[in-house]
Amino acid sequence: MERVHLERRRFLKTAGVVLAGCACGIGPLRAAEESGWSYEGQTGPEHWGTLNTGFGACGLGNRQSPINISGAQSSNLPALDIDWRSPAGELVNNGKTIKIVPRDGGSVTWQGEAYKLLQAHFHAPGEHRVDGKEFPMEAHFVHRNESTGNLVVLGVFLNGGGEHADFSALMRALPKAPGEQVSVPEGIDLGTLLPKSRTYWSYTGSLTSPPCDEIVRWAVFQAPIAVADADIALFRAAYPMNARPPQPLQGRSIFVSE
Repeated sequence: MERVHLERRRFLKTAGVVLAGCACGIGPLRAAEESGWSYEGQTGPEHWGTLNTGFGACGLGNRQSPINISGAQSSNLPALDIDWRSPAGELVNNGKTIKIVPRDGGSVTWQGEAYKLLQAHFHAPGEHRVDGKEFPMEAHFVHRNESTGNLVVLGVFLNGGGEHADFSALMRALPKAPGEQVSVPEGIDLGTLLPKSRTYWSYTGSLTSPPCDEIVRWAVFQAPIAVADADIALFRAAYPMNARPPQPLQGRSIFVSE
């Protein structure tokens, strides 16, 4: 146990130096996509921290994501000012998920700071849980502050039993093989992938895949959106399971907007 604490202290000290000296996040994330990690077996989530020297946060960090959302405190959180533009760009199968990579996706403003939309991607099942409940899928919209490199990620739960034209168009166009990409179908409006109710939970956390950098402010919407079961099946045919298990809260607070 003492050795674990010592390794954690060493990691946190090193991480502090690294994060202080660079605008981290997307460069390491792109490199990590090509690294030998997965969601099962000897390269699965419980082993990520030992697979690569750059993945130390996955095993030794104390603000890891996703989490089980429970016991949130009511807070006067700011409204999310979402100014998304056309998602025209690429739909990419990177071997870990399906990503939407817009050429100019717009931004979100949170607490007076603007974060540019870099990409959106999907997980099945949903990575965050709510009082232990698991959702069929979860969408993540990743935004970065150009000055600090810090991220704001919006999380949206997806339930079956509905119809959703834009999600259906994306799933029917998704490239089947890892490494393939196609153009985002015309007419897609990413705003339709957000719930009408904008109440959200917020906490400080990390990327949910290697390198697991702890530079994320999460905003997870309470209300899920409804999509067709057949479209969830299309995604899960490509990725039956690409979700990291919930991580320990480690004393962090979870807040809910009013």
